Amino acid sequence: MTGTADTTSYDEVPYPSFPIPQAHPDHLATLATLFGMTPPPVERCRVLELGCADGGNLLAMAERLPGSELVGIDLSPRQIDAGLAAIAVVGLSNVTLRAMSILDVPDDFGPFDYVLAHGIYSWVPPAVQDKLLSICAKSLAPDGVAYVSYNVYPGWHARGAVREMMRFHTRQARAPKEATDAARDLLAFLLDAAPEGTAYRGLLEEEQAVLGRVRDTYVYHEHLEEANEPVYFAEFVGRAARHGLAFLAEADLGASLAPRLSSQVAGALAQLSDAALPREQYLDFLINRMFRQTLLCHAAPPAREPQPDRLAGLHVAAHLEGALPAADAPSGVPHEFRGPNGLTFTTGHAITKAALACLADAWPASLPFAELQALARARLVGDAVVTQEAEEYARDTRQLAENLLQGFAAGVVELHAFAAPLVSEPGERPLAPAFARLQARDGAWVTNGWHQLVNLDPLTCKLLHHLDGGHDREALVEVLARAVEEEKLVLERYDRPVKDADRARGILRRELGANLRRLGTCALLTA
Repeated sequence: MTGTADTTSYDEVPYPSFPIPQAHPDHLATLATLFGMTPPPVERCRVLELGCADGGNLLAMAERLPGSELVGIDLSPRQIDAGLAAIAVVGLSNVTLRAMSILDVPDDFGPFDYVLAHGIYSWVPPAVQDKLLSICAKSLAPDGVAYVSYNVYPGWHARGAVREMMRFHTRQARAPKEATDAARDLLAFLLDAAPEGTAYRGLLEEEQAVLGRVRDTYVYHEHLEEANEPVYFAEFVGRAARHGLAFLAEADLGASLAPRLSSQVAGALAQLSDAALPREQYLDFLINRMFRQTLLCHAAPPAREPQPDRLAGLHVAAHLEGALPAADAPSGVPHEFRGPNGLTFTTGHAITKAALACLADAWPASLPFAELQALARARLVGDAVVTQEAEEYARDTRQLAENLLQGFAAGVVELHAFAAPLVSEPGERPLAPAFARLQARDGAWVTNGWHQLVNLDPLTCKLLHHLDGGHDREALVEVLARAVEEEKLVLERYDRPVKDADRARGILRRELGANLRRLGTCALLTA
């Protein structure tokens, strides 16, 4: 499973790398700001990613942050070569990828404002784990933030049992495909034989559900690699402390605020410990957590809870549905806004309702908090001149900030330390990010302007690939029509393929505007 003397398992089975929104410097700076820190500016920062694979996370960052310098290292030369090829195609000059072992990183490699290590810590031997934390400590700038993801107990106890069975069953497999097929077959066999209604069957069903959604590369590197050592959160924080690193927060803020817990359970949790670190460990016990994305810094942050007043230095964005009737805005009647993935946010606070409606109108762009507040108040009163006591004004402002922070923790509202140059309406010659255009050439998953993964249909992929700012709308129609003629793209109308070229052009011409606006909604059009 470890490859030959000259290769690694990631050379044999490359692991696809994707954008990690929680590991973007923008997100790290946002959380650091909320906890009272003054992080380095995202627009002019230095970023180091350990285990960067083929750069799927770094390259999109580099394009969006042209004033920043980004460096990625990975042990797999094959993956680094793939990343370098992509850099050449996209034309990036501010990102460097190197085939290099974490153990070979010198102490003076930094400084870096942000250090990222996603999917590395649990999957390497103890010596590499220790070196990884040492790099975070020695290469991190004074106000910088490090991101480290890892598997944790108690959640991984159950999954670890399945992994051990799979490794035993595949111990004589000679090739990765043979091993992953055998591992999947074993799980299916165990599940079929397990008695109904038992805890053991429930465990196997849960694992089958996970593995049914993932590629063989995940099964191979997560379950069949030699190294995969989860830890308890308290143990990880203790190891980080020995290197002079302090716990800042979880990259998923909602995971620490535990919005799923009832008020009774949350109260009991608070009684178990009033200190942040033990409370985090008890929370893992409560929810049986199996994965963490922990942020580290040099010293404990000034605040142990996110501060609503810190939103004053941030931008706000939200992709929301649920139009707010004008008559409902100033009332105290609760209104439900629907966010991505079925998430909802309900509030009766007038300014918050108006602010969320403003964010829905502005998407995919973000708004500075002060500007958002002004727009929300203007939405409520129109042209009328309204006076408000300073105390009431401050109370409303704080309530808005608290509500937006709650929406952020719930995944409905986005907070950002910088504003991405995104537009919702395409210009005469629409432009999309170069890295997203490259991704659209090879597949259906692309990285949008907020560093999120978006799945597109074949027609939209073909369209996106040609949004280089050099094609007007008629030229785009011709590109798509030619793909239909050459049978590289199937255009269906009423469940039947369109064969006639002129008819295809007519359909494409009528649909082009809607397709372009859809790309704008997906945060894939840039100014």
